[in-house]
Amino acid sequence: MIEVLGYAAALVALAMILSALVSSDRRMLGKVAAGRGARCLCCGYSTEGLEEARCPECGSGFDGAAALAIRRRRRGLAGRAVVLGALAGLCVPVVDAIQNGAAHPMPSLVLVGALRVCPSWHAGITRELQGRADAGQLGAWTSTALARVCAHIVETERDGAVRRDVSWLLTRVAKHSEQGALRAMVADRDPAVRALGVEALRVGGEVGCGTAERLNHLALSDASALVRKRAIDAMRYRGDDTNQTRSTMLLALEDPSDGVRQRALVAIGDAGRASEESVRAVGAKAQDASEDVRWIAAVTLGRMAEHRPEAVDALSRLLEDASPMVRACAAISLGESATSRAWVLPRLLGAAVGDEDELVRGVALDAIRAMRGRAAEAPVRCS
Repeated sequence: MIEVLGYAAALVALAMILSALVSSDRRMLGKVAAGRGARCLCCGYSTEGLEEARCPECGSGFDGAAALAIRRRRRGLAGRAVVLGALAGLCVPVVDAIQNGAAHPMPSLVLVGALRVCPSWHAGITRELQGRADAGQLGAWTSTALARVCAHIVETERDGAVRRDVSWLLTRVAKHSEQGALRAMVADRDPAVRALGVEALRVGGEVGCGTAERLNHLALSDASALVRKRAIDAMRYRGDDTNQTRSTMLLALEDPSDGVRQRALVAIGDAGRASEESVRAVGAKAQDASEDVRWIAAVTLGRMAEHRPEAVDALSRLLEDASPMVRACAAISLGESATSRAWVLPRLLGAAVGDEDELVRGVALDAIRAMRGRAAEAPVRCS
């Protein structure tokens, strides 16, 4: 309905402008005279019965009065056309606001200022700014201003919902934020805000040795399992491969949270270098109470087996696990391992023939076929 009214107003405004430009002076004068009757076109004094072509009230000649009346009518038409055109133009942002929210038609800098003045409006403003940040519509200067406003709100706002929404927005512009803002996020009393602070560190809002130490500390000491998982993911994403980080991952394998142990196993598998200590620690997870931890341990051991043949022993023990999922993952990992094929093959044959689960038998058989295919393609060495 609003769109229809806007189009109608635009058409009427266009018609008025064309009427003011195209209409001849005689036609315009006829319209003015028809509207006023036998009166002066300047002051409206009655001109009935006058012989002289001049108004006795204002002294203007009838020709000059006519020209002035024409100009006035044209200016009136132009003014009304401008007003209707403005109303038609306002219909566009009104419709946009109705369909997409009141914040959608507003400029980004206006939204940043509104967020600072009225944090209670955070829901619609942060959602709109997040969309613009994800679409790359925020410039460097606007992103810097937004990061400064978000940091101020995180440090001063008492409402946890506001801090969470603003922290989520701050992760989008973390590269333009100051280090103090990210430190305030990871030290917040709300676990969700701390987790978002870790995400901001991962994105790269802060660089240097202090970031790695902070992430290591959060991965082991934070009270929230969510924050500990995010910290491990951040270290994995950043490619931290120091002795401290490797030690942190091994310690995280003893975390009471299943999710944290899973993330630590994935990070150890991605590290590339496997030590004897790490193989023993991951192999110990073959007895973990969580099924998810055990099958991820099977995958991790399979990635280690290329450089650490002792990982195959732990994988073979997982072929006797109570969970079919774990046994299947162990069979796949054994089939992909490039070491100790002579004694891997009998174990896979046992699983392919004697396992009670059809899926495990099929996976073990596929692993054996893959091993034989690689063996056939291997070059023959002449002595």
